Amino acid sequence: MDTDEDNILDSNEITDTNFLCNIDELWQATTFSGLNGTNLGGEQTMSYGTIPSEASEGIVSVGTMPGSAVPRGTSGYFLLPQVNLPNPGSFNNLRMTFDHWYHLDSPASGGGDGAWIEYRINTGTWNDWTYIAPESTASGGGYTSTMSNEAPSPNGAPSGAVPVFASPSHSGWVNDNVSISSISDINNASKIQFRFHIWTSPNASYERPGWFIDNIDINNDGVNTGVWHHGCISTTNTACQYVANSYGALQRTIDLSGTNSTSSIEIDMEWDLQGSASDNACIESVSYTHLTLPTNREV
Repeated sequence: MDTDEDNILDSNEITDTNFLCNIDELWQATTFSGLNGTNLGGEQTMSYGTIPSEASEGIVSVGTMPGSAVPRGTSGYFLLPQVNLPNPGSFNNLRMTFDHWYHLDSPASGGGDGAWIEYRINTGTWNDWTYIAPESTASGGGYTSTMSNEAPSPNGAPSGAVPVFASPSHSGWVNDNVSISSISDINNASKIQFRFHIWTSPNASYERPGWFIDNIDINNDGVNTGVWHHGCISTTNTACQYVANSYGALQRTIDLSGTNSTSSIEIDMEWDLQGSASDNACIESVSYTHLTLPTNREV
């Protein structure tokens, strides 16, 4: 792995050399069409288990060997790109969320195949990959089973049977939330990276579809540093009149480093204006060009 990110594999970055020939790619993009399953609603039944018939968001998902069962004795992961972290002072419910669907060989009591999440952070250099558990709430979420003791124990996993995603039947599309704010030493990190790891037992009773993942999002709610008000306000009357011919503006500089075309800026606004050509409010970008607000008021 290119740990120093210079796009060159140095001798100390090569841990092993293997020659692979004519093997199936484990993780692939899929639209779930043409897989020859029996479709019913949002799922399709295959001879080896049940998979989605459509993505949870958009058209394309990523999954393990779409159209085929994951062989016994498989171990591999889907690697996400590195993400720049915001200033620790603005951390507020910083998290990764994702939708996923899993169908693995696992008894109801656990002890079979497993799928789990790992992360690493950069605090000057990249730390080791570490097991992390998604949050579990009263409404659901979190790991649902445990993995066979045959499996290698991930770094940072609890001792004993390792909690993982697995169940005797397919999960359907479910959503999970991984807290980034609660990661140890996250305040000293500049970057974070995640990977989704799957392992199937060499002695599995059945070969199952594996794991499908979609709608991955890393989000930070930010901090509330107060409000800006322009107009009039009254704590005693139900109405008041704002002054005519008023003009005001709130200007903020936002650091956009680490963002891309999928990033968004969320603004909470409340107004009571006459509108039309008389009174109005608008949001402008760096060059003071009017921005068009979508219906959910995100820009």
